[in-house]
Amino acid sequence: MDLKDIVKITLFGVIGFVISIVTGMATSVLGIYGPFIHTSIGSLLTAPIFIIMYKKIHKKSCIFLYYLISGLAYSVMGFLAYAYYHAPIWYCWRNNCWN
Repeated sequence: MDLKDIVKITLFGVIGFVISIVTGMATSVLGIYGPFIHTSIGSLLTAPIFIIMYKKIHKKSCIFLYYLISGLAYSVMGFLAYAYYHAPIWYCWRNNCWN
């Protein structure tokens, strides 16, 4: 993986993160149902970005870096529990995603 791929992953990760935050803010007006609706709408809106990123780079380590960027951003913001559930380390550890 070269620097060009890492820059692409970072850009797609930031775009996905921004879309996730915007959908979270938009669904916060729904009260107690907001987190459930945010999860489904956020997944539907960020999945195409993830698929496009994987099709352009086509390396297994891009999955790890994409979710690592998201996890680091959430942990910096204070969502350590949210970052724990989105951390791909546990998934990659069990399924051997390393290149």
